[in-house]
Amino acid sequence: MTVAPYPVNHHAEKCSQYPNYSIVLKLNDIEFPMTLKQITRFERLNELSVNVFTPQKEEGGQKKEHHRYRSSAPHRQQERRSREFIIPTTTTPRHNNGDDSDNTRVTGHFAWIKNLSRLLSSQISRNTRRKHICERCLNYFYTRNKLIAHSVDCGVMNDCVIILPDNENKWLSHRNYDNENKWLSHRNYGRKERLPLVIYADMECILEKKENNKEVPVVNSGSNAYQHHKAFSVGYYLCCALDDDDELASGYHFRRGDDCVSWFVDKLGAIAKRAYTLLSANIKTMKKLTPTEERDFASVDARCHICGGPFESDDDTRVRDHCHLTGRYRGPAHSRCNLNYRNSHIIPLFFHNLSGYDAHFIIERIANSFEGSVNLLPINKERYLSFTKNIKCAHVKWRQRVKLRFVDLFRFLSTSLDKLASFFDEDKLRATRLTFSHLTASDFALLTRKGVFSYEYIDSAARLTETELPSRDAFYSSLSDEIVSEADYEHAETVWRRFDVPNLGEYSDLCLKTDVMLLTDIFENFRDVCADSYGLDPAHYYTVPGYTCDAMLKHTNV
Repeated sequence: MTVAPYPVNHHAEKCSQYPNYSIVLKLNDIEFPMTLKQITRFERLNELSVNVFTPQKEEGGQKKEHHRYRSSAPHRQQERRSREFIIPTTTTPRHNNGDDSDNTRVTGHFAWIKNLSRLLSSQISRNTRRKHICERCLNYFYTRNKLIAHSVDCGVMNDCVIILPDNENKWLSHRNYDNENKWLSHRNYGRKERLPLVIYADMECILEKKENNKEVPVVNSGSNAYQHHKAFSVGYYLCCALDDDDELASGYHFRRGDDCVSWFVDKLGAIAKRAYTLLSANIKTMKKLTPTEERDFASVDARCHICGGPFESDDDTRVRDHCHLTGRYRGPAHSRCNLNYRNSHIIPLFFHNLSGYDAHFIIERIANSFEGSVNLLPINKERYLSFTKNIKCAHVKWRQRVKLRFVDLFRFLSTSLDKLASFFDEDKLRATRLTFSHLTASDFALLTRKGVFSYEYIDSAARLTETELPSRDAFYSSLSDEIVSEADYEHAETVWRRFDVPNLGEYSDLCLKTDVMLLTDIFENFRDVCADSYGLDPAHYYTVPGYTCDAMLKHTNV
């Protein structure tokens, strides 16, 4: 520890070149040989920062790598001028009792690391340029300025070095039975069960034109305030598999007015509280099994319907698993699997283009209207992949709270609603047909595509009282710099005439209702196809890549 503070130019290997450690170092109550536990006290006494690294050899002893073994506290690294790096030369077994836990201890002499870059460069990359290495997380940079900028956050955020798993320690697996009957490491069994409550929603906005940029604060000086968007209408469809509950019956609801967002958030709060009551209520009695189900349950070849594993011994207790909400028998299961196969308390809300648009109108109100934290899954500071409202209930554990998860449907089906709707025949639009059951077949056919609406024409609430459909020029979009096609405008005229629409406000209500119902049927059909093909409900996920990853793990038994 006297080598680094007192460097010499010649014969650095001779102890006589350095002052005696007892003179320049404070060693009050320090016992030798030095242990890792004593280093903290040693740092405090001598105002030093000490980091310990250890060599580790791979099997065969061919390749040697160094890893951080002990790091000085961040505040000490910032306050102490002198920073010492010491490295134990050997590691020896601590015990040999067959335990797979950490059974080695660091022993031997310590040596000062004069140049950390030279020591570690060969194990980082083949690039021979000097590397500026972070003493805390071992990340590296090619300029000192970048290292300094990194160190500001590293001392606050990184409590440890992140080491990715190797082939023998896989963490990316779906927890299924493999061919050798060995358990793998990751479970997502609950995502096989279809979520009983899903909400599909959309909103319409007044696009107030802004001629003076001072009226709207703009964060980025390179941006221009062109319009101020103000929600005037919200519609949602509650898709509920628990049809015996009147308060949560499937159906479409909407509100037009200045308070539409507040109304929507209040409705969500009521749905969440009612859902908690149902999910935490007494378990429904299992329905009587059919003779076929009884034979399948007792079969020698039966497998757990949850994990796919066999019932190998008497210890693998076989139980009849059933849905606690409906009483439906689901299949034979291991007792341990059955206990962990719980109902999800998540209610997903799907918006088409939530990340780019709808989230901005909802998130502040959803955060402040009632108690409960909000978890963000951000893309950047202005856009969110998803956000979740945790509904706070008295004396309820965090895991049992109902969670309203706002999800962007565009992350699953990344194309326009109009194009998605064109892929479906009318017989696939079950929820839409049920909602518009009073219509004739010809009238219903007009509502099997996205409504044609003059969004930018609605620049004030007064526009909604107009009793005539605007001209085709009013259906201009500044985003595409186009006017709607003649065919689309003729469709809008036909809908206005056939449904005897009294004003633009009523027409926007019809377009909103059509869009929400099509959104519902599109994703419900997507759920059906995915469940049939992969046995997982996509409503549990944030994006299609996340769903695809789990489906791959489930079917490949990785």
